[in-house]
Amino acid sequence: MKLEKVQPSDLQNIIYSNIGTDKYRTCQYFRTVIKQAFARAVKERLIIESPADDLELPEKPHKKPFIKPTMAGILSLYKVMKPVALDIS
Repeated sequence: MKLEKVQPSDLQNIIYSNIGTDKYRTCQYFRTVIKQAFARAVKERLIIESPADDLELPEKPHKKPFIKPTMAGILSLYKVMKPVALDIS
């Protein structure tokens, strides 16, 4: 597809369909990179205006609740872990 034929709906479709709404950080990174690329194209007068100016991101996922580690949980991790021998020769 030629640069001047790209529409905002094409880019929005990539965010929601190709990348997926469950990958928020990837969508955020895509939007940042594509906005920079189209801003450069406008600056170099390859296109009149950027189709990436008003891209929307999917809803940001809720933070997972913090669960404070217990001493029993920490000790059980030490039991599971095996000592690693380092070869320094």
